[in-house]
Amino acid sequence: MKLRTALPSGLTNKMCERFDPSRMGGAPPIRFVPTTSAFSKKEDGEEPDQVKITISSKVSKYYNVFKEGNAEDVINLIRTHEGIIADKKLKEQHEIIAALVTNKKARLTKLTQQAKRTESEKEEVKSIELGLKEYKTQAKQLNEEAFDFFEKLLDQSLVAEWQEIVKLECESVDYVDLKGRKNTSGHKRGKVFTALAPCYYKVMLLVCTQDAAEKMKRYMTTTVRLADVVKIVQQVSRLENMNQMIKYLPCLKHMEGSPDNLPTMNSQFSELEMCTNLIATLPMKMSTAYYTRKGQHFPTSMKKLEEDLILTEAQVQRQDKIINELRSKAGLPVSGGLDGKKKASMKSTDPIPKKAKKGTGKSLIANSEKPNSKLCQLCAKYSPGVKNTHNTAQCRKWNADGSEQRRAYKSSYSKNTNSHEREGEDVMEAFAQMRKEIKSLCKSFKRKQKKRSKKRKSYESSDDSDSASDSE
Repeated sequence: MKLRTALPSGLTNKMCERFDPSRMGGAPPIRFVPTTSAFSKKEDGEEPDQVKITISSKVSKYYNVFKEGNAEDVINLIRTHEGIIADKKLKEQHEIIAALVTNKKARLTKLTQQAKRTESEKEEVKSIELGLKEYKTQAKQLNEEAFDFFEKLLDQSLVAEWQEIVKLECESVDYVDLKGRKNTSGHKRGKVFTALAPCYYKVMLLVCTQDAAEKMKRYMTTTVRLADVVKIVQQVSRLENMNQMIKYLPCLKHMEGSPDNLPTMNSQFSELEMCTNLIATLPMKMSTAYYTRKGQHFPTSMKKLEEDLILTEAQVQRQDKIINELRSKAGLPVSGGLDGKKKASMKSTDPIPKKAKKGTGKSLIANSEKPNSKLCQLCAKYSPGVKNTHNTAQCRKWNADGSEQRRAYKSSYSKNTNSHEREGEDVMEAFAQMRKEIKSLCKSFKRKQKKRSKKRKSYESSDDSDSASDSE
C-alpha cells in the first residue's frame, strides 16, 4: 500500500531545488528528498541488529539498533526514544511521584513545626520520612531508566560517545545551558528528564553543524520548489515533516557566549509562516492562478490552503493541456510542466550539451568506423588519403582502369588566377602581344630620356658662355 503523501520514486533533490543550497551558506542538514534509512539490511542480506524492550508485563517491542546515519536518521532515533518513554509512561509516573512528595513534605513541615506531638504523630513523621526516601529512589530510577533506553538503542561503537555526553551535560558543573550561558550555580543537572534535550543536541552535533537550524530554515524559505512530478499533497506532507524536525536541530543560540538578543532558531514555523513557505515553492504560473481565484489575502490554515491548491493545480494542468493541443495543431513546439518550460528530452543526470561546432570536428573514431561514412574504391586503391571524402560514383580523379582523369576547365575559370599555367593559342598570343607593347614602351621611354639629356647639355653650355662674357 502506497500512501498519497509518499513521494514518487526516482525523485532527486535537484528536481526539487531552485539552486545548489551549498551556495547559501552551506548545505542544510535535511533536504527535501529523504535519504535511505541507516536501518537498512546488511550487505550479506541479514536483518539489522535489534533490541527487545519491555513496555509492560504483556507487551514487548523490538527496535533496530542505530549504528550510522545522517541528521534525519538521528532525529528518527530521538523520536524512537521519545516514543519508548511515552509508551512506558515514565514522565507520568515521575509527575505522580513528584506530587506525592510535595504533599508528604507539606504534611511533614506541619508536623515538625508543632510544639508538642503525640505518639501517633511521631510515628507519622517517621513513616513520611521513610516514604520520601522511597519516592526519591523511585524518581531517580525512572530518570536513569530513560537514559538507559537511549543507550540500548545505540550500537556498541557509539555507547562510549553517549556516555561522554551524559557525563558532560548531567554530571558536570561546567555545562552550558540552552541560552548560551555557562553554569555558575555550582550544581549539576543530574540525570533528569529536562537534561535529555541538551544531550539530544550534543548527539545531533555529531552529524551536523552548530547552525543547522539556521540553514534548515533558510533552505525551506528560499531553495525548495515544487517539482513537476510532485503533487500538492506530497509537497505539503514533506514540508510539514521537515518543519517538525527543526526543533531537534542545534542552533547558534546554544553556543557559549551567544548574545542575549540572539533569537533561538530551532523553533518550528508557525502555520501562517508555513502557508507562506508553501506558496513560495510554487511555480509562478500556479501561484498566479491561486491569487487570481482567491484574491489578495493571507492564508492562515494549511489544510484550507492545501485544498485550494489541489483545485488550482488541476485547473492549471487542464489549461496547459488545451494550450498544448492548440500548439501541436499549429505545428508549434509543445511546452510542458507547471513552470511553462519546454520538456527536456535529456535526463537530469545527463551532461550539459555543448554548442555544435561548424566544420568537421576531431574524432577518435576513424572515418571507416563511422556509420554511413563515404568510401571511394578507386581512391582507396590509388590515393588512400582521400578515400572517405566521396563515393566511387562521384570520383573525378581516377578512371575505372586506374588512369587519371583530365579535368576540363570552364570558361569562367580561365579568368581566375594562375591561368598562365595552362597552354593554349589564345594565351600565347596574349603573352606575345604584351611583350610587343612592353618593348615599344621601353623604346619610347629611352627616346624621351635621350631628348631630356640633350636639352640639359645645351642649357648648361649657354649658361657657361654668358658667365664668361660678364666676367670680361
